Amino acid sequence: MLAELPVTALRLPPAFAGDLERLGLRRIADLYGLPRAALARRFGLLPGERLDQALGRCEEPISPRLPAPAHVARQVLAEPIIDADNLAAVLQRLLPHLCRDLALAGQGARRLELSCYRVDGRVSKLAVGTSRPSRDEAALIRLFAEKLERIDPGFGIEAVALAAPHVEPLADLQLALKRGEEAGAAELAPLIDRLGNRLGFDRLSRAVPRESHLPERALQRLGALVPPPSPPARWPLKPGPLRLLARPERVEMAGDPPQEFFWQARRHRIRRAEGPARIAPEWWRGESGGARDYWRLEDEEGGRFWLYGQAGGWYLHGLFA
Repeated sequence: MLAELPVTALRLPPAFAGDLERLGLRRIADLYGLPRAALARRFGLLPGERLDQALGRCEEPISPRLPAPAHVARQVLAEPIIDADNLAAVLQRLLPHLCRDLALAGQGARRLELSCYRVDGRVSKLAVGTSRPSRDEAALIRLFAEKLERIDPGFGIEAVALAAPHVEPLADLQLALKRGEEAGAAELAPLIDRLGNRLGFDRLSRAVPRESHLPERALQRLGALVPPPSPPARWPLKPGPLRLLARPERVEMAGDPPQEFFWQARRHRIRRAEGPARIAPEWWRGESGGARDYWRLEDEEGGRFWLYGQAGGWYLHGLFA
């Protein structure tokens, strides 16, 4: 199973892998018959060790301990505390120190962990996340304020540590930028953070455009923490209906151009019509069915509909406000 994989799969440094590929050793199988002494003289012991580890010939101990976060603020308390108000006061002292440390490193926090060391030797932990890198003290304090009551102080908390285990680059220029799409995303970030920490970030999603001519494929939903595709796709220039049906519904149409149509056992007499606007099928997907001719229709009661004709049939695809 490993034989056909590239040598980079052995977790070799890029320089090693590049040298091996230049010598024609592109697959792991190409290393099987090489004399170890010759391989070690040219590249050292690491390629042979990685190969033995991959084939299970030697043990590779794995430590379950996570590396210590690079950005931590700690405080040992003179007297144990047992209530959320005192814990909030400690947090307000620690957070400025942590944010200054992040600013010096040009980083912003994506996840913060509060560890409360109790007098009985146990540790109570609390974590919050952010949708964007942040070192905004006021915003981070608000995220913790909604959860401090969940900390079990036991017989008292004697030490507190605030760590940022997950950080991302955040330059001062990003904080000062207040225009265009960046400003809009920055203003929305506090709301996303509050909802995500209350409900879970896995329950939040956002709509982003996708390169497709067909309306039902022109939108995709991504998680709140998933970065948008790069380069981002563009929204259609002409806005579509407010509500797009999950599946186009077949209707009976009369007249050419459309005069009236029947949908859900009701007759809709058309007062205004705009169209047709043709959308061709995406032939690279192997689709058939012909082009769609879309119409914007308004009936006598003021309802506005988005319909298309295709291969002799008519379908309702969306509803305007």
